[in-house]
Amino acid sequence: MTETVVGLLGLLCIVAIVVTLFQSKTLPSIAFIVFPFILAMILVLGGYIPLDGVESMIKTGFNSTAPTAALFVFSVLYFGIMTDAGMFDVIIGKLMKLVGNSVIGVTVMTTVIALIGHLDGGGASTFCIVVPSMLPVYKKCTCGPPPYCG
Repeated sequence: MTETVVGLLGLLCIVAIVVTLFQSKTLPSIAFIVFPFILAMILVLGGYIPLDGVESMIKTGFNSTAPTAALFVFSVLYFGIMTDAGMFDVIIGKLMKLVGNSVIGVTVMTTVIALIGHLDGGGASTFCIVVPSMLPVYKKCTCGPPPYCG
């Protein structure tokens, strides 16, 4: 089995995950477990990697993604609860007075928050800061019909 075939199988695995998730055929956790497992078994049966190699790849992958997954879960829960409790209403009100009902103003505000959030260099943490914190702003914006603001 050549590296090109392995690369194409990996691409096929990613496409299969994306397609099944977009079509709502399965839960994300199932898709992210089943398709890589099938790919790993194909690679083992094809003689590209030993069975022990699958175990080490799983451990390495989990160790590298677990902190990011925990950050996402915490961020979604924290900002969801705080938004529902109205914690950001005062801040959002002041920001909306500052930028008005301007699409450009809201976009610039989002960009500035993303720039500050990205100072640590991590895209995942930037996403976890910007999206949950700016979602109430986008919900409150009344500068026009969707997709502009709504």
